[in-house]
Amino acid sequence: MISRKLILLCLIFSALINLSAFEFVDGNIRLTINERNGLFSLFYLSDPERMRYEPLFYSAEPASSFLAVNIDGRIYRLDQSRDFAKNVEIQNGYPVITFESNFLRVSVVFTPVRTVSSPFTNGVGMTITVQNTGDSSISAGLRVLIDTHLGEERGSVPFSISDQDITREIILNKDSGDRYWISQSRSKNISLM
Repeated sequence: MISRKLILLCLIFSALINLSAFEFVDGNIRLTINERNGLFSLFYLSDPERMRYEPLFYSAEPASSFLAVNIDGRIYRLDQSRDFAKNVEIQNGYPVITFESNFLRVSVVFTPVRTVSSPFTNGVGMTITVQNTGDSSISAGLRVLIDTHLGEERGSVPFSISDQDITREIILNKDSGDRYWISQSRSKNISLM
């Protein structure tokens, strides 16, 4: 009798956890957003017959990919900060995550991307807007950390930028001239740019 009650409690708890997940599917892309903290994961449909999705971010620990803002020298990690309310909704057909405090509003809009060679959506664009909603001017910076596991198999190159392979942590700034970064899976069938 106790085991049946325990199984029932586990099923109810599992259902409640899943209620906080928002999912957006378009073409070969599946975007999952945790509505409680604003963390998101991105998956690519690698096997349409079996409906098998391959994660493009490190999926064992979704919190390893996140957004943070630096406001006048104080860092707020948006998924963990109690100063920011989190909201997930659809605006103009696109998923939007909003982090809002009494002095700042950060919104992330996800838009489907289809490359020229693909008949289906095969990517997602992210537009991040930081807006001062307070009464005084502030100095603000945005940090976007995407923990991809693509290219991390032994001997692979995690990222390439223009003609340079990135195999360790480096600092890149807006003056570097690089317009995109790319990370590919070992099979080179899936990449994150």
